[in-house]
Amino acid sequence: MHAFLGTTCHYFSDTTSPALQSSLLQFQKFSGSHTGVRIADYIQAGLKEYQLNGKTVGIVADNASNMRKALQLLESSCSEGSLMDSDENTDDDNDDDGGNSATGADDNLWQDISDTDMEAATSGFNIRVACFAHTLQLTVRDGLDHVHFLRPVMGKCSKLSNLVHQSAMFRASFEQQFGSGHSIPVLNDTRWNSTYRQYSAILSLDKGMLRSLLTDVQMTHLLITEREYDQLSEVVNILAPFADATDLTQGDHSITISCVLPAVLVLNRALS
Repeated sequence: MHAFLGTTCHYFSDTTSPALQSSLLQFQKFSGSHTGVRIADYIQAGLKEYQLNGKTVGIVADNASNMRKALQLLESSCSEGSLMDSDENTDDDNDDDGGNSATGADDNLWQDISDTDMEAATSGFNIRVACFAHTLQLTVRDGLDHVHFLRPVMGKCSKLSNLVHQSAMFRASFEQQFGSGHSIPVLNDTRWNSTYRQYSAILSLDKGMLRSLLTDVQMTHLLITEREYDQLSEVVNILAPFADATDLTQGDHSITISCVLPAVLVLNRALS
């Protein structure tokens, strides 16, 4: 299994009015076992190649345990040369071949490690910056996992989406009822806002027309009750600011780190 590691440099310009700039330095294939040791060695080599040793003030990474370990090693061993280890099958390898079948993504990548392991991995460490978009992903997924009463309607929504995308007959009936181009987004385990988009799409459909469609195709077990509609509507209202924060902080054409604090304050205000 292959992955790609990118190195992006954010720096201040030397103009009269300093502005934060961004430049992609590297984007290379990373094959083999993705242990913290190997990732740390890769990052260190990139920093050395572009003469950034001693100039790095922060490294943004997701919350996977192998990334935590890599940055811990980079901080503590930057002066010891190569960080390569002959043993590539260590416990901090978070990249097995059991990835999500639908997305090709490693499910472990989106799981946090225990508080004990996190404390050990970050002890005395101050250069790592957790990816805010990934932290939001973990937060929302954990929250949805604990809302047990939503599971029946969540299951119905998922099955409806799968039918639209996997059954040609159902899709034809669906488009005949709602018009060509209408659809229900599928869930993506590594993108929590796919859940938000799916629920929003279902809520936007005319209830009577959806009920008529499911009755005609003899799938009344997927009918959504009024109570379940109310539950979905409440969830969408709660998740809306999280979706806005996610879109705001994963922009492609601007530096988004300055949006993190305002986003957190807005989320706190919205939830309280």
